[in-house]
Amino acid sequence: MHCFGMITLMSKLTGRAESPSRLHVVLEPRAGHTLDELVLALEQAGATEIDQISVTFVSAEIAPTSIASLEAIAFVETKKPHGLA
Repeated sequence: MHCFGMITLMSKLTGRAESPSRLHVVLEPRAGHTLDELVLALEQAGATEIDQISVTFVSAEIAPTSIASLEAIAFVETKKPHGLA
């Protein structure tokens, strides 16, 4: 099992802002897939700022080119970063 708290802490310590070439997304595993499987796929896709925000949702920053592969195992919703209108 992944340690979401440590991932979140490390992400916050880096203090990195979202880059224009990355998207802030919220993901929910599709039927037949797990959060652990989704987090592994995010890590393999080079995602940053991975954070389990609820029992069923994960947020992360990903490259736009990662969306297609992640949609095979999760519903992907793009979000605006905090502080941007």
